[in-house]
Amino acid sequence: MTDLSTRAHTLFVDHFNGLPAATASAPGRVNLIGDHTDYAEGFVLPAALALGCVGAIAHGDGARHEFIAADRRPVSYPVGGNAESLTGDERWARYVVGVIHEWHAHHQRPLDRGYRVAVASDVPLGAGLSSSAALEVAIATALDGLHGCVTAPVERALLCQRAEHRYAGVPCGIMDQLIACTGRADHAMLIDCRSLVVDPVRLPMADDAELVLVDTGVRHRNDDGAYAARREACRRAAMILGVVALRDADAAMVDSPALCDDAGARAAALHVVGENSRVLSFADAMRAGDVVSAGGLMNESHDSLSRIYRVSCPEADALVQRLQCEAGVLGARMTGAGFGGWVVALVRPDVAARMVEGGAMRLRAADGARVC
Repeated sequence: MTDLSTRAHTLFVDHFNGLPAATASAPGRVNLIGDHTDYAEGFVLPAALALGCVGAIAHGDGARHEFIAADRRPVSYPVGGNAESLTGDERWARYVVGVIHEWHAHHQRPLDRGYRVAVASDVPLGAGLSSSAALEVAIATALDGLHGCVTAPVERALLCQRAEHRYAGVPCGIMDQLIACTGRADHAMLIDCRSLVVDPVRLPMADDAELVLVDTGVRHRNDDGAYAARREACRRAAMILGVVALRDADAAMVDSPALCDDAGARAAALHVVGENSRVLSFADAMRAGDVVSAGGLMNESHDSLSRIYRVSCPEADALVQRLQCEAGVLGARMTGAGFGGWVVALVRPDVAARMVEGGAMRLRAADGARVC
């Protein structure tokens, strides 16, 4: 992310007329399979992207934070302020404020002076590639560098998740923050969202198949209520079935008459139980080099997300259907929270080359968050 680091550094110098004390980066992510299972304590299989976010940071002069990002309105915010006052064009700063507060709480350090922060990112907003988690983890990592601290990857992910819950109002699972902290080049990471154990799974060899990303052109927001409604449906389903989380449910339980009176809860149970099984099978297929089976599982996943859980959109469904009908495409599915964003496809190498010429993006796995 050298270019992004240069952009963040230059933005900081130009806006604040000084040098940053620390700079850090974090990647966006694409989820290969396992969407809407992380907040049910299930399994996911994301990969970090070469696209990412860089945060440059230094202490400020007084009791106000000052934030600047390319193509964003600058924000001046009191250290003791209420994040809910950050609305409209300033809403993006809630993520930065949240991470600052949660970092200080985690390290038990008083927050008695402001920060200056400059941000540069090339993760498309609303694309389902986790621009928010990349921002959060970049800021948390930069704070480590500024203060000479080391926050363990899982703890960093958890404090960033708390920041998104408490300050941005998005009840996200842990997947995005954890992959941003643990991503590994040329691998996807099988994450158990209950134990937070992360197991690397090597991506397919380029002469067998490639993963490509295709933009639907539709942007989404996770704070508009639809995401929270799905999480609430999972909570109700778990309560009805008498389990801690839908991670603990099985196929037989999904057919319980107790779910018949709550269509949303039943849909949540159907999707999560099936998707958890698909994630584990997909990881096994990738390890075995069985890209055909892996592609079929991606197709099944999209069908569940679209038809059962209803988190897709017409544009994504049409794109996925067109891809699935093309020779050499082994599987395709929406990726991320849904309601727009990008589609990920597993394709033969010759098809990948044609798709990239047409505007698709090859998956290039990054190394994860790091202090620069």
